[in-house]
Amino acid sequence: MANRSRAVGALCLAAGLGLGGVGHAMTLTTDFHNLTPDRGMGSGLNKYGWSAVAPSDGYLYVGSFNVNVDYFSLPTYLGQIAAADDVLTAATDGFRRFWLGNPATASTGGEIWRTDGHVWEQVLKTGPEEVGFRGLAEYKGAIYAASANGPNGPMPDDAAYEVGTTVTYDPNRDGTKIYRSFDGTTWEEVSGGPSDNVFNTSVRSLTVIDHKLYVATENAVTGAELHSFDGTSWTTEVVLNDGGMPEGIAISEVIEYKGKPTFGTWLSGDQRFQVLQLQNDGSLVDLTPKFSDPTVFDQITGVMELREYDGQLYVGTLGYLGGFALVRSSDPHNAGIDEWEVITSDGFGTEFAAQGGTSANAYPWSSVVIDGVYYLGTFQTNSESSVIDEKLGFDVPLLDGRGQIWY
Repeated sequence: MANRSRAVGALCLAAGLGLGGVGHAMTLTTDFHNLTPDRGMGSGLNKYGWSAVAPSDGYLYVGSFNVNVDYFSLPTYLGQIAAADDVLTAATDGFRRFWLGNPATASTGGEIWRTDGHVWEQVLKTGPEEVGFRGLAEYKGAIYAASANGPNGPMPDDAAYEVGTTVTYDPNRDGTKIYRSFDGTTWEEVSGGPSDNVFNTSVRSLTVIDHKLYVATENAVTGAELHSFDGTSWTTEVVLNDGGMPEGIAISEVIEYKGKPTFGTWLSGDQRFQVLQLQNDGSLVDLTPKFSDPTVFDQITGVMELREYDGQLYVGTLGYLGGFALVRSSDPHNAGIDEWEVITSDGFGTEFAAQGGTSANAYPWSSVVIDGVYYLGTFQTNSESSVIDEKLGFDVPLLDGRGQIWY
């Protein structure tokens, strides 16, 4: 079975959607309790829980995202403006440079905390070049943690940031790192695999499939990668690279579907995203949903959610401009154009507006199935005008951490 690692995180309870029977919205009334003794575990730089895992040792482990300002998503948003308008303006490019190089956005280092349900303790703290842990997973008796490498330090030559390029992180950094612990408190670095390429700035998915640990990366320079690990050695399964240029900048979700690794991408070649399945012979089968109506995936740039539920494959996307799309199919291998069912194309903003749906739902942040119910947590943007908007002359949603939970 696949072991998903992302946490629901700090989301505001809003409304519910009966995903098992689309069209039947319900109000979610379950009580939630704050488990953290202090916000951000006592540090305002811990902006949110980026990952979580509950291994067999009885603890809950949570990896943080640690920055002064949540800048990681802004380059993606600015890149989406470029994709939508087919041009990256000088103002946008300048703002991206400022955000990536400004010490005010710096980190003090990612953290991993654990709790037995009563007491929290910090078990790992990295240096400031690693801004957090996007993935946690249990594999063969050990806990694995994957870091994201931030843009602190010297900026690269301007040539790497030419208008219209997809390079968004400092390629002078060391790249992502994989850590492992057998007791939860003593950690060692696992070399090789995704860590061999310094342009792998982040791991976006840690997933256990068929006795292997699959690790998927974000890489805007040489293309996203998918590696497998058997506890001793690494195998490179996929590199999204076309003639030296990235064919996809991220593999953002990996799940087991029909017994095989299945993953979603960001900005794959001429497509905004793809859903691909890895076969035993190393080939890839394209399961990407396709529609004749361009508005279904209007201004969408990547996959943020894959889930097999109740006999169907669900695909959720990233949509800063207008909300995410969520579609499903019971037979994605044979589904033709317009044969996927559309649950929403704007973050539930049209279909379930009365229940709190809004196009500010930029993407599915996390999901889990509990007692046969599919729960989906969202990440919202704030479309209200800001000082940044006035300076740049266009709307930049503030990433304020609000969200909703749907089921």
